[in-house]
Amino acid sequence: MQKSKIGIGILLAVFLVGCDTLPPNREVWMEALSQKNTGLAYLYRNDFKGAIESFESVTRLVPEEPLGHANRALTLLKIRDFDDAEKSIDRAVDLAPRDGEILSIQSDVLSAQGDRERALTILRNAVSLNESNVVLRYKYLTALRRLRGPAHPKLDTLNQLRSMLNYEPDNLAILVELNEIQIQMGQIGEAIAGYERMSRLLVPVSKGTQTWLNRTQEALQRGDSDEAEFSARILNNLLVVDPAYRSSRDRLGDPSQISPPLYDFRAVPFDLKVNADAHLVDMRFVDTGGEFVNDSLWAISLLSSNLSILSKIKIWSSKRSFSLYSLDKSFITEISSGTMSTSRSYSIIS
Repeated sequence: MQKSKIGIGILLAVFLVGCDTLPPNREVWMEALSQKNTGLAYLYRNDFKGAIESFESVTRLVPEEPLGHANRALTLLKIRDFDDAEKSIDRAVDLAPRDGEILSIQSDVLSAQGDRERALTILRNAVSLNESNVVLRYKYLTALRRLRGPAHPKLDTLNQLRSMLNYEPDNLAILVELNEIQIQMGQIGEAIAGYERMSRLLVPVSKGTQTWLNRTQEALQRGDSDEAEFSARILNNLLVVDPAYRSSRDRLGDPSQISPPLYDFRAVPFDLKVNADAHLVDMRFVDTGGEFVNDSLWAISLLSSNLSILSKIKIWSSKRSFSLYSLDKSFITEISSGTMSTSRSYSIIS
């Protein structure tokens, strides 16, 4: 019995030694949330120094949370500090090796360093781990086609676009590319079905767009692939300004740009997942001779989880700081004012 107690005591001692740090408590997470939102605001103001400092604060407060490391890497990438960016994103990947958004940032870092093949491998792995993520799929396909050039098989492009359409069947931008490839490959029946599907999504449709849509469909019905391809190209140019097309294109992201930052914590305890609009974010600015810099107009990047406009702002001029309530996704707005003073109301221009 005595030996059993000694054994339990040793195991407990080993356990306690291994737990050299306690998990972050609610107050720590709330401070990390504030620093995260402040970092995102700085990032969207292109204040990279401020963003890096805020994201570093997140990594110190919650070191096992990948967001701070990933967003720090992305900000360092913007100032072309590739080596430090690689260290940060590697840490984020260690913490969340299956996270598609984090792997996408890792791919961006590697691509910026000139290792495009490895960057492509990372994206392919990200897609295999996140098959329903159409943004990742489209980014991977775009990178693949750019790297391989004309040598990339059209059949692979066709199959990848069809897979994306399975997950987002109403995406007009994917359908446009798919239809064009089907015409080029002589898959006339599939192209006819694709343009019929497109016509149902283009509501309302402009007169010019309808004209070239009809010409494309008529050429396909006649089996004239050359005329159909010519008409389809004109149609595609017209669709660039179509609201339905632009909306679907926006949903694919912009694969020519680096990945967006992470907005949501990955490792936050379930009982602490609360609405971020209940928490304070401080944006402090330098006091120069008792007046704010550019005190007639401030452009501030605010955060919104549902693209709603931020409505509650308090200003303490005595502290020379902005205190603003923030939501949890990025959306840039401008705050315009006359002369800044305590308790002044500021109009928000979306």
